[in-house]
Amino acid sequence: MRIFLLSLISIFLTIVASAQTIERCYELSAPFYNPQLSEELEQYTAEWVKNKPLTSRSKITIPVVVHIVWNKEEDNISDEQVHSQIAALNRDFQLENDNLDIISSSFENIIGNVGFEFCLASSDPEGNPTNGITRTETRFTNIGTRGNSIIYYSEEGGKDAWDTDKYLNIWVAEIPDILGYASRPGANSKPEDGVVINTQAFGTVGTVQAPYNLGRTTTHEIGHYFNLLHLEGDNPSCEEDDLVLDTPLQMTRYFGCPDINTFSCGSQDLVSNFMNYVDDACMALFTKGQADRMHAALNGARSGLLDNTACLPTSIPLNIMSNLTIYPNPTRDYIYLKSTLEQVQETNYQIFDTNGRLMKEGIFRNDNSLNRISLPYPSGVYFIKCTIEQEEIIKALLLF
Repeated sequence: MRIFLLSLISIFLTIVASAQTIERCYELSAPFYNPQLSEELEQYTAEWVKNKPLTSRSKITIPVVVHIVWNKEEDNISDEQVHSQIAALNRDFQLENDNLDIISSSFENIIGNVGFEFCLASSDPEGNPTNGITRTETRFTNIGTRGNSIIYYSEEGGKDAWDTDKYLNIWVAEIPDILGYASRPGANSKPEDGVVINTQAFGTVGTVQAPYNLGRTTTHEIGHYFNLLHLEGDNPSCEEDDLVLDTPLQMTRYFGCPDINTFSCGSQDLVSNFMNYVDDACMALFTKGQADRMHAALNGARSGLLDNTACLPTSIPLNIMSNLTIYPNPTRDYIYLKSTLEQVQETNYQIFDTNGRLMKEGIFRNDNSLNRISLPYPSGVYFIKCTIEQEEIIKALLLF
C-alpha cells in the first residue's frame, strides 16, 4: 500500500510539474529583427494615438484564415472548434464577454471596446470561394515548436500563408510547452507574419483543455499582432511598461487566477487584462488605451486588412448596410435582423448554403424591431441575401 501511495504521489507531482512548465505566450517579435522599423512603428503609434484621426467606419471587419497543420488525428480540429474561436474573439473585442463582473471597480472607467469583428474569409487570394479554413497533414510532430519556421512553409511540411497584408493568418498546431505566439507588426518576414496557437487552447469546444478553454489565448496573441505588449513590458520592473498610458505600471507576471486587489509599483495592478498571463476565466478586458494602440496598428502597418473584402461574397451597398444589422455572427442556431431605415418597408431575405441551395426565405418589416430567424442547420458557412426595393446585400454567416 505504501509503495502504491508513493507511486500516486509521484504521478501527481509529475502532472503538477508538467502543468507549471506550460507557458501562456512566447512573443517572437521581441526583439525586432530591424530596430529601425521598431522605432518608426512606435513613432507612428504615438502620433496616431495622440491625434486619433476620425474614420467613417462604423464596424471594422478583420478577414481571417485558419491553417490547421496536423500530424495526430486529434489535432485536425473540427470546423465547429474553429467557429467557436471566431465567436470568442468577437465577444472579447466587442466587449460582449460575460465575465466583465470580475474587473475591479477601480478600472471601470478605462474599459475599452476595440470594435473589431473577425470573420473567416469567404474568398481566398485568387478570389475562389472558401470557408476560411485550410487543412494540412504533416509528417512532423510538434510542428509549432517556437522558433521553428517549418510551420509557415508548404514545401517544408507546413502551410504557406495567404497574403499577410490582406489576411490575419492563424496557424493551429501541436506545440510543446506553450499555448501560442504571435508577430507584432513588421517584426517577422511576411511569410511568417501571423499567429500560432496550440490546438488545446484554440476555441471553446473540441480539444481545448481547462484552464485555457475560453479562446483567450488567441485573444491575447491577436493583441500582440496589433502591437500590444504584456502589461509588465519586456523586462518586468517599475521602470518599464507596455507603452499604454491607462494601464498601470506592473512589475509582476501574474498566472492562474490572482486576487484582483493586488498591488505593485505603488498602484493596483490590472490583473484581469487580456495581456496578462492569467487563466482564461480570469481575463476580461482591454483598456481604452490598448484599443487606441490596436487601431493605430490597423490604420498603419496592418492597413491592408482594411482593403480586403474577403469576408463579403459580393459588393454591398453601404447605404443599406449602414442601416441593416445582422447579429450574432458567428452564431449557433439563430440570428437577429434589424433595420433602422427611416421609411418603414419590407425586406426580403434568403439563406443559402455554399452550394447555392436555398435553405430558408421570408419577409420582415424594417420598423426598428428585432426579427429573430432560427437556423437549425449543421455547422458551416451560409449566406444571407437581403433585398430592399431594388437593392441587395449578401453576407456570410458562420454556424458553429
